[in-house]
Amino acid sequence: MEYARVVGLVAVGLLAVLALSAVAYLGPPVSVTPARAVVALLLLFVALLALTARVGLETE
Repeated sequence: MEYARVVGLVAVGLLAVLALSAVAYLGPPVSVTPARAVVALLLLFVALLALTARVGLETE
């Protein structure tokens, strides 16, 4: 179970890095304010928790 959780965390982390690098390379599609950045990071964190919880339930 822990192995699946670590793999999920690494996968989502890599996707986040790819998304941030794409935004840095192409420029932001909309004006990114600090508040929007915080909301986006919170949504990413919640999605990560949901993904790891689901993977954990499927492996039990």
